[in-house]
Amino acid sequence: MVRVARTLEAAVRSSAVAVVVARARREARALTAIDRVRLAGLLVLTALVTEQLLIRLIPAPLRPMPPAALRYEIALAAIVITVMARPIARAWPASRLRRLTLSMTSRS
Repeated sequence: MVRVARTLEAAVRSSAVAVVVARARREARALTAIDRVRLAGLLVLTALVTEQLLIRLIPAPLRPMPPAALRYEIALAAIVITVMARPIARAWPASRLRRLTLSMTSRS
C-alpha cells in the first residue's frame, strides 16, 4: 500500500494537470473574496454554455435532456451570484452555510 501511495505522489509531482491546478489555486487565493464569488458564477455560466455546445455533437435521439427549467434555474443562479458578488462575499463570514461547510470539513 505504501508503494502505491509513493507511486501516486510521484505521478502528481510530475503531472502537468497538477501544475496547472496548483497555479490556478495560488492565483485564486490572490483574488479578493468578491472576485472569487464572481469567478464562481462565471465558471458555472461557462460550464452551462459549454455543455449546451457539446450536447449538440450528440445525435438527437441519444442526447440526455434535463428539463429546460433546470438549465434556466442554473443560469439564473449563476447570474445572481455574479451580479450580487459583493453582498454575498460580505455575508459569507457570518453565514450558516459557512459554518455547516466548516463543520463538515473538520469531521474528515
